[in-house]
Amino acid sequence: MKKILWILCLAVSAGFTGCYAGDDDVCDAKSNTKSASNEIKKLERKRKREQRKLEREQRKQEKLAKKEAKPEKKAKHEKKSKSTKKDKVKKNGSDKKEERNLKKEHRAVKREIKNEQRAENKKARKEKSRLEKLNKAENKKNKKFEEENKSKSKKEHNRLKKQQKKEAHHIALLNEQKESSAKLVRIDAEKAENLKLAQNWKTVRASSVESDYKNGKYSDLYMLPAWPVTNWFYKDKALINATAFYHYATEAYDSEGASRDLTTLFFGEKPIYLHDIVLASKLLEEGKVGFHNPSVFSPVNQLLQYWGDQEIKFNGRTEQYGLSLDFMRHVLRDDISVGIQIPMMFMKNHLQLNMDFPTDLGDYSEADSYNNTNMGEFASLDYKEALRRIFRAKGIDHLGGSASGLGDITLFGNVEVTTKWVEKIVAGLKFVLPTGRKAGTHKLWAPEIGNGGCTEVAAFISFLLKYKPYINPHLFLQAGFNIPAHVNKRVPNFVESGPDVSSGTVLELDLMSLADRFIYRGIAFAEWDTAVRGFGDKPVSVKFEKGPEITARLGNVFEKFLSRRGFMDIFYNLRVKFEDSYRQVNRDAYKIDMLEDNTKQVEHRVGLEYSLQFDSSTRMKAGMIYTFAGINVPKSFDIGISFAHSF
Repeated sequence: MKKILWILCLAVSAGFTGCYAGDDDVCDAKSNTKSASNEIKKLERKRKREQRKLEREQRKQEKLAKKEAKPEKKAKHEKKSKSTKKDKVKKNGSDKKEERNLKKEHRAVKREIKNEQRAENKKARKEKSRLEKLNKAENKKNKKFEEENKSKSKKEHNRLKKQQKKEAHHIALLNEQKESSAKLVRIDAEKAENLKLAQNWKTVRASSVESDYKNGKYSDLYMLPAWPVTNWFYKDKALINATAFYHYATEAYDSEGASRDLTTLFFGEKPIYLHDIVLASKLLEEGKVGFHNPSVFSPVNQLLQYWGDQEIKFNGRTEQYGLSLDFMRHVLRDDISVGIQIPMMFMKNHLQLNMDFPTDLGDYSEADSYNNTNMGEFASLDYKEALRRIFRAKGIDHLGGSASGLGDITLFGNVEVTTKWVEKIVAGLKFVLPTGRKAGTHKLWAPEIGNGGCTEVAAFISFLLKYKPYINPHLFLQAGFNIPAHVNKRVPNFVESGPDVSSGTVLELDLMSLADRFIYRGIAFAEWDTAVRGFGDKPVSVKFEKGPEITARLGNVFEKFLSRRGFMDIFYNLRVKFEDSYRQVNRDAYKIDMLEDNTKQVEHRVGLEYSLQFDSSTRMKAGMIYTFAGINVPKSFDIGISFAHSF
């Protein structure tokens, strides 16, 4: 047993003589530990064999004891000598004692083996724990080493990658510089080549143009400024021209030059109220007349009685489309021309009336007390119709309207003068005949095609100077006057009740519009039937003379604009018209001064025109003109295009 313990101790001590993992001594310690473990296993097997041997011997003795304990066997043995009985008893006692000693010794050995096993297991666990710690430390160290190697490898990889990128970028820059240098060289070569080609082209073009001029290719070109057709000049025997134009205006400049609605030129600049255009409404407010039958409800009566001091606003717009056919011909000499201008026109005046019609007067207020929500709309419609009836009582059927037909025909003649100081001088006379349609009196703002019914006589002269391709000034002057004509106009009429006024007498129908609805109240009155221009009760024939006009146009022509055959003309136009006058009418009975107010006009316009001469006989013109300032003139915009051909 001591030998076994010594071997175990030797084996265990041999297991602790190793070094850390990673050295050769560690491997020897592991091998010694393994051999010690094998030795322990051999001793254990030997001990188990001895134990099994003792157990077999014990079983034999137990069997023998059982045999001896049987009665039959006992009887057989009783026959034997009784002298041996005591010996057997002693022997059995000694055997039992020896057996107990063996068992005791066996238990002691077993305990010793268990203790040795526990100690060995404890040492083995300690060794295992130490080895695990060593392995963990080694793994941690290896992991840290691997991470460091990985980080170093990554850093090295990134460094190499950056270096490769820098090298690639550097190579790209070098290539780009090479390409840029090559491109610059190529561009310089192309520029030089293009410059050379352009110079060659210019030389060839200049020689070609010079040759063309020598051959007379552009000898037919001549400037024709933005003058009226009456001032044109041409080389052939006759000239025919067609012009299409468009005129548009929605606003006007009043007597102080401020922008106002276009209708202020026709109705005046003061606010318009119902009692200003219907005398009956004013007399009702003053209590000088009363209704003939006041018990009968009428929207017309309601408007005249309760709504005379409400403002009426007008918004207007005018449009005009036209086509003019012009013909000119040289007579006597090649520098004297006569001609005719025939316009055909379509004109439309758009006029809107804005007025908030009441819905709380008379029977309508009673109707609303029954919560009838549609009565307000019905009332508005009734009052609109009532206002139309008031206008119709004055003989006005429409607010605006349109008109088309032949305009005023112009006859003219001019003479051309050429000197070494002035490129061209054109002077002449023109007569504008009133062939256009006159304004009617049954429309509030009736369109008028023409000069208002007057014959115009005007003298004109124009100058063209030629210095350089872009410096070619020109000037146009015209002065004209109008021959008076008889026209129909709505003029305010003086209305008076007479010296003897009987209360309750019905007014005479010819006294004023809507007179049959009223009776005298015994108060005399003397008033104008309207305070607004264009709203007189009755049209009156008057002798009208349009004020004289002076027109001046100053501009400059740019040659070879966009084309060798093109001309651009930019000009400023000033027109001044003096005050109109009306005659052959009794100024005591008619307020004729109202028609003459604000008829003096000053108009400032700017325009441009592009002219393209196709050949010696054909020319196209297109242009526009706009009114940018003025007094008592519409803020108009005009565009036009014309085609002329000489033959």
